[in-house]
Amino acid sequence: MRPLLLIALFSTGCLHRLDGWSSKAVGTPGDRPLTEVVSEALPSVVLIVSSKGDGKTTYGAGLVLGPGSLVLTNLHVLGDQKSIGVMLYAPDRVSYTPMDGGLDRFLFENQKQMIPAVVVRDDPTLDLAVIRIAADTSNYPTPRFSSEKPRRGDPVLALGHPQETVWSFTSGVVSTLHHATIQHDAAINPGSSGGPLLNARGEVVGINTSKLFSGTDGVAFARPIDLARWLIGSEADPEIDLSSPEVAATTCIRAQEIASPHLADCFDWDRRWDVVVEASKAFDGLSAALEKEGGKAGWISRNRAGVVRFVRRQAQPAPRPALPPLPSEMSGWVATRRAIDLDRARRLKEKNGMTVHLEDPAAVREVLRKGIRVDQVAHVSRDLAWVLILGRNLDGSTYRFSEAWARRGKVWVQQWPASEDQLATLPRDFPPPLDLPQETRGKLELYLTGLLYDLGGGARRAEPSPPPQGKGAAEEPMGGDLKRCCTLR
Repeated sequence: MRPLLLIALFSTGCLHRLDGWSSKAVGTPGDRPLTEVVSEALPSVVLIVSSKGDGKTTYGAGLVLGPGSLVLTNLHVLGDQKSIGVMLYAPDRVSYTPMDGGLDRFLFENQKQMIPAVVVRDDPTLDLAVIRIAADTSNYPTPRFSSEKPRRGDPVLALGHPQETVWSFTSGVVSTLHHATIQHDAAINPGSSGGPLLNARGEVVGINTSKLFSGTDGVAFARPIDLARWLIGSEADPEIDLSSPEVAATTCIRAQEIASPHLADCFDWDRRWDVVVEASKAFDGLSAALEKEGGKAGWISRNRAGVVRFVRRQAQPAPRPALPPLPSEMSGWVATRRAIDLDRARRLKEKNGMTVHLEDPAAVREVLRKGIRVDQVAHVSRDLAWVLILGRNLDGSTYRFSEAWARRGKVWVQQWPASEDQLATLPRDFPPPLDLPQETRGKLELYLTGLLYDLGGGARRAEPSPPPQGKGAAEEPMGGDLKRCCTLR
């Protein structure tokens, strides 16, 4: 039987490797020979070297996005962004393994080919960034992004500069798909970060980011390429499912954690605008602030963008022009509204068990990583439901809060905040929402006042942030550190 098996293998004209690759095609329609995929993809990979403020130098990979001189990479590869240099692919360069001088020697001999680069935009949540290099990239191939999600067992290639071996690759298969992450077993090492993960058709399916350390091999992670589309100016199709309160709440929690550009779709902006209009009646003349916001359309547009900017931890737009000082007779009124945040924080701890500071997006993301879920759903009418959310604080204790979701046509959107009438329908065994109507109104009154007067004291002039949607082996970013790894060992 064994000779017959070998004959059968060779008669197909395609002997497969264990990782799914073959000298010809892998077997799925559209798959291409390994040598063809690598030769086509390598010219799109760059070497990135970043000098840090402490004198250390880190390195990693990046993906040329075609004409336009833009490169996609991992944010951690760029270090503190003090000085970023990029080297484009050239097949005739001599490279060295660590035992022959490694990357340190390679950089010394090719120093004149380093090209300066600057950061164009980044996403700290997903550890991704786009940089612009001072060179023409019109002759470099534009990468093809996969339109399909990878599947378990699909063969993949990880391109980069692992362990100082510049413009090399490793191969493996997709192990599984996690939330916002592709797990695969292609070898990932320092220098692999920022490099593309390709499928058997040579399409980019992800950007390699990290691996597990503590002696664990064969477990590596990449961010799906769809999550990077907003960075490169091509938004992914909406992944927000608002078909039911439970599904909508869960989907929007996940959207916040990955800083999805579609997070703003989760909220009822017409309801929010009504609250803003009510807040503008706090004193005569405050409604003028709405005109500065461009009316309803301008305000909604600005604040939809602000929600996404908040979870992405991006800088706010340029400050507004100088404003007149706050009239002295209003100082007490302003102080009262500033105290709302302190009162709210105490309420959230006492009534909801929440200890995180909700105005800090980084802290919120850490809490989301501890786990959060929809615990109960109560439909109080055909078009209104309360969703009870259960999560864990950083110390492992639990917190609970409720969200009101209303049907608007075919979708369900979050009421932020719930109205007094809606709040009256909250089931007695459900905890209070994160934002109560009177708290939100007070914060909005302060926000609108800050559009007319200089409140001083670093007062926020942006729309209040939205509510959160909610040791062993650890992940290690795989950017390289020359001071650490570029010695013979």
